[in-house]
Amino acid sequence: MHAIEQVEAERIKHGQGWHTLWTGDLGVAMFLASCVAGDSEFGTLDVF
Repeated sequence: MHAIEQVEAERIKHGQGWHTLWTGDLGVAMFLASCVAGDSEFGTLDVF
């Protein structure tokens, strides 16, 4: 929940999102999806 609040605060502060896999909104979304699914996979780390 803290990560979601951080993303929202940064979006308000800068007027736009941060669209990168490792440090931006997409990375947070992928991390939260893994938490909901209950797995430990994360994006490209488990592909290579």
